[in-house]
Amino acid sequence: MRSATERLADATGNSAMLDTQPNANLQDVYHYIDRLGEEGRKVLVSIYKFEDFIFPMVYGPFLFLAIVYFFHKSFPKNKYLLFLCIVPLMMVCFDYIENFSLIRILEAYPNQIPSTAALVGKVTLAKWIAGLLSVILGLVGFALFIRKNYL
Repeated sequence: MRSATERLADATGNSAMLDTQPNANLQDVYHYIDRLGEEGRKVLVSIYKFEDFIFPMVYGPFLFLAIVYFFHKSFPKNKYLLFLCIVPLMMVCFDYIENFSLIRILEAYPNQIPSTAALVGKVTLAKWIAGLLSVILGLVGFALFIRKNYL
């Protein structure tokens, strides 16, 4: 099975996806969609509906459970630190908002939905920030767990 980026590259000559461009503005979104062509838009809708729908269901629970486990094992009496596990759940929510927004924009094309297109870049940026924080929290939790249990 070919990857989503390979399929997109075959259809458009470019494998860059819009959800990897944080803080894209309205003009960026529609310039990108214009360049895709009809076949590229169809491929991208398929990617956002299927592959990119499954991915958050994998990384979200993994990061959530890693943060809960490592912080609970490192600080068993501090229940407030467990609230840190909300960060990967926020990332998953931002990812789905982004995907549904992009699907809506792509399916409506050539009609434009300015409010949704303006939202996409902000949600993408929020997703990447939450993702970075999730990874940092997971690594910090892991380091604290190793320090407490093995050093």
